[in-house]
Amino acid sequence: MAGRNTPAMGTPTTPRAYGLPCIWHHDPATDLTFRWGRGDGCITVLTGRHNGRETAADVLATFPAPACWLEQNELTTRARHWLARRNERR
Repeated sequence: MAGRNTPAMGTPTTPRAYGLPCIWHHDPATDLTFRWGRGDGCITVLTGRHNGRETAADVLATFPAPACWLEQNELTTRARHWLARRNERR
């Protein structure tokens, strides 16, 4: 889709249009929010607590994921794995 910010495009500079429906997971220990929009093919990591809107400045990272999920807890599991890998690299 032209105009969408994807991991290959680097750091987003404009708000991202994301797939709907989407699911959200906030990790209070890190104050990061994970968003997975249906059809996006990636999970977006945002700084702070979000559940509907964000700006490009809120985007910390993206990481690959299937284009859709089966249930809400799948995002929580993927978020925990991403955080564990991030902590290993530090």
